[in-house]
Amino acid sequence: MGVGRIQIWVPDFKDNCVIDNDNTFVATVQHCDGKVLQWRGGRYQTKDGNWRQIVGDPHGLKPGTPGFYDGVPGTGDPGHITFEVPPGCYTISASTHVWVQPAAGGQKALVGNLSTHKTVVCVCCDEDACVTLFQPTGFHCGIIQVLDLLLPVMEVRGFIKKEERANADKALRPLIERIQPSAFDQNELKMVTPTIVRRLSRGGRPASAAKSAKKGKKR
Repeated sequence: MGVGRIQIWVPDFKDNCVIDNDNTFVATVQHCDGKVLQWRGGRYQTKDGNWRQIVGDPHGLKPGTPGFYDGVPGTGDPGHITFEVPPGCYTISASTHVWVQPAAGGQKALVGNLSTHKTVVCVCCDEDACVTLFQPTGFHCGIIQVLDLLLPVMEVRGFIKKEERANADKALRPLIERIQPSAFDQNELKMVTPTIVRRLSRGGRPASAAKSAKKGKKR
């Protein structure tokens, strides 16, 4: 037939060394320009091995649109999605629309960021591709990527002023730090983030990166 097949596995955001056992995910397939893949012949596989037509996510931009690859359902098993695509190269990501879960006493607790990073997958005719996507925590997205990487570099490069960065850090850091960092987050803060900031900013280590690294070490 010439159709390519892609399998996606999603790790647990609390421990990226194991596959998620709690959440079922949906996939988004995009071209290199960010447009969502549209192919009416596309199917996804269910847990029983059957194949069903892909339609747009009922909560997405084009609900119920045949062949619209946003919200491609999983197999029914946690952390697993399988679907067909035409031969080509695609940007793949996965997400689940669960941000809070019931906790003891009827309260709700923030569980973090349940959306993966993107990766590029290339498949040829009749080829199978299998990828594991990194699922970051909300701490990773907010503290590491924004407050400790993006804003320091923007300040050094002159895109924002020192006081603007300080105000953003003061407003956001206490809120995001309520999310527990994973072991990956703590090691990245200590071993990777400061080096990246130094390289991108061509200067010394920003104070905020050092501050977060110390906090990660304590946890």
